[in-house]
Amino acid sequence: MGDTSNGGPAQGTDNQPPFPYFMDRQPPVAFPASASFLDPQSSRLSLFYDYLTKKYSAAPPPLCPSAPPFVQRLPPPPPSPPTYSTFHDWSVRYAPFFWRDVWEFCRVHNPSNAGNTLLEIRGDNLSSKEQSINRFYAQHASSDLPRTQFLFGAPSLTGLTPEAFVNTVFFPRGKLNFAENVVRSAGRADEEVALTFSCEGSAPRTMTFGDMRRRVSIMMQFFRRIGLQKGDRVAAVVCNTPETLITMLAVTGLGGIWSSCSPDFSLSMLHSRFGDLSPRVLITSNVYQLKGKTISCIRKAEDLSRRIASVKTLLTLPLDGAMERVFSDDSGSRAPDVCQARYSDIMNTSTVSPLSFPALSFNDPLFILFSSGTTGAPKRIVHRQGLLLQLVKEHQLHLNVRPGDTIFYYSTVSWMMWNWLVAGLASGASLLLYEGHAMHPGPTVLWKFFDDHGGTLFGTSAKYLQDMEKMGVSLDSENGLKRLRTLCSTGSPLYPHSYRYAAQNIKKDLHLVFMSGGSDICSCFLTGNPTEDVREGLLQAKGLGMDVGVVNQEGERVVGQTGELACLQPFVSQPLQLWDDENRKKFVQTYFDRSKGGMWLQGDYCMEYPSPTSGFVLIGRSDATLNPSGVRVSSSELYQVVLGHPGVSECIAIGRSDQESEHIVLFVVLSGSHCYSPPLVAEIKRMIASALTAFHVPKHIFMVDEIPKTKNGKLMEKELRNFIHGLPLTNVESAQNPDVFKEYERYIIRATIRVEPATPSTTPPGTLEYEEEHGFPRPSADSVDY
Repeated sequence: MGDTSNGGPAQGTDNQPPFPYFMDRQPPVAFPASASFLDPQSSRLSLFYDYLTKKYSAAPPPLCPSAPPFVQRLPPPPPSPPTYSTFHDWSVRYAPFFWRDVWEFCRVHNPSNAGNTLLEIRGDNLSSKEQSINRFYAQHASSDLPRTQFLFGAPSLTGLTPEAFVNTVFFPRGKLNFAENVVRSAGRADEEVALTFSCEGSAPRTMTFGDMRRRVSIMMQFFRRIGLQKGDRVAAVVCNTPETLITMLAVTGLGGIWSSCSPDFSLSMLHSRFGDLSPRVLITSNVYQLKGKTISCIRKAEDLSRRIASVKTLLTLPLDGAMERVFSDDSGSRAPDVCQARYSDIMNTSTVSPLSFPALSFNDPLFILFSSGTTGAPKRIVHRQGLLLQLVKEHQLHLNVRPGDTIFYYSTVSWMMWNWLVAGLASGASLLLYEGHAMHPGPTVLWKFFDDHGGTLFGTSAKYLQDMEKMGVSLDSENGLKRLRTLCSTGSPLYPHSYRYAAQNIKKDLHLVFMSGGSDICSCFLTGNPTEDVREGLLQAKGLGMDVGVVNQEGERVVGQTGELACLQPFVSQPLQLWDDENRKKFVQTYFDRSKGGMWLQGDYCMEYPSPTSGFVLIGRSDATLNPSGVRVSSSELYQVVLGHPGVSECIAIGRSDQESEHIVLFVVLSGSHCYSPPLVAEIKRMIASALTAFHVPKHIFMVDEIPKTKNGKLMEKELRNFIHGLPLTNVESAQNPDVFKEYERYIIRATIRVEPATPSTTPPGTLEYEEEHGFPRPSADSVDY
């Protein structure tokens, strides 16, 4: 990168064009800071800093009478005067102590259960550095150190081997039950409202904390009766309802492992995800609703139970009591040895017993999540009970969630944001749950539901906000949204214009948080910081306790340059393993590059802004980066420009390679009354060249009816690129529409065939000139324009 000290965009080199093209050297402030470290009452983060300062400022006792006064077991207090950057550095330097402090401050049940040992690297053939780390934390846990041994400072956790990284465990002897903490809900009273649920066409219904606890107790009794054991897998094809949440808490509270998909998944998709998990119990919603249609799930669940031999119980949950039915009339579709049960029957025929949760290990499995499938076949990712520490940290410290808040995240149970949302109960918040299409029957349906029930945090995807902007939706914040404090977005890059849109059309005094993480960690690497301004287009902050940075191709940390998002030391929300990967070889191959050493590579291409402008620009998936003429170009920055054209509603770009080089192919879905014309193509290309560089200008622009996206709304760039290059589709059923690729075949096959001169009798006027300019044949009159 060139020198950027004089302001303005960075200047490029021969191999890397200037970046970021759509960002100012110091992006303007979209929303001012909502809290201050100097005011402990302004946010949970500020109060946490004050708590740590008081805790660690007290002079600790020496380890033994002969120890010099500067020798201590505890870390020093966090830096003063505080900034988020220095506080983050402290949280990383003393990460095991930091996570213990999160356990205490965030009211996770019984901090004494953390155990004395804060960290341990497991495995054989540890390096001398890794052995010294183990010795330090073993000595720290000991209450009877030899008089000659002192602990001068915690050793760094960076520079581990990949194997040591994945085998590092926090609180190896700690006890934590995720469901117990969620059910306790930070001590919220039984009569207070815990859950408010709404689905398309139905009136909202509420559930108190007392009722939720009673129902969890009843469901735990049911699962005990059918013999559910710790470690048993439970697969769920369910809607986002209170009944689903209650059932999940009952399963995980007993030590079962929960895995869920939404009901719109096909039978083959469900079997490919759940089959190898060998679930003991299969749970299904009876129906789901989408755009006013009610669709039965029963037959699909019965067929799935027949395909998975391990299933012994099929449990049905109602979407709405008025619509509940049990099984289809065709009994031949049912597995004969599968016990069938219904949620409402269990509730009506059981008595309540006191809630009792077993003591589970911090590192016992909790969830199995599936990756979205944007980069190939979905991974099956096993998360641990201790994931709760990361989630309460994000809710309370980064998003300022407090007891009495009401939080909402629009999500299905297939997306990790559902698991993230559920954990909000452990911070004392109430939840809003919605099942149905986000824009049906109108674009403000979610906002009305949210505002009617006093929501404080609204979470959604970047695409949803972009769609609102394109539709010209403006909310009446003068008369509504009085309690809204935080707006969260994730799933794809949130561009600067979306920040401006939110400030002008949603609410002026917001904490807008663009978060970045993934199902891999069921949490975030980059998140919010209420003590600093929100700047347009930037992710605000590295997560506390997470050694997050950007690394170049050599694995060196860089600032002010583009690279790959990495975490350079172990963290509490890293997965236990990938399913059926006991030796963790696939785990290491998936997230680590041996040439770069022991650092987690998230697969996101981004840039960290240099001081004094803190924050990150997320550019897109690193495996979707384009490379025209050997210059690395992100698809995300291309989309930022293309989607700014009023005639374009959606787009996707891939790199197409030939024998000489790679060039960009852009596919667009046109909006409104716009239709293809050569002037429109030329106009889009001029916009790209003007806003970015000549390297970004696509060689081809096609018009299509639909963009390939996963069911979570993520662009399937890698799958489309493989398809264009003649490789088989390996994950087509993760697409919202599995038939979407057929449309691309019509164009791509033509575009990849060398054009031979046609005879005059078969050549329509202007065809040869057209082929010379565009590199592919003119489409026939009855084909779709491009």
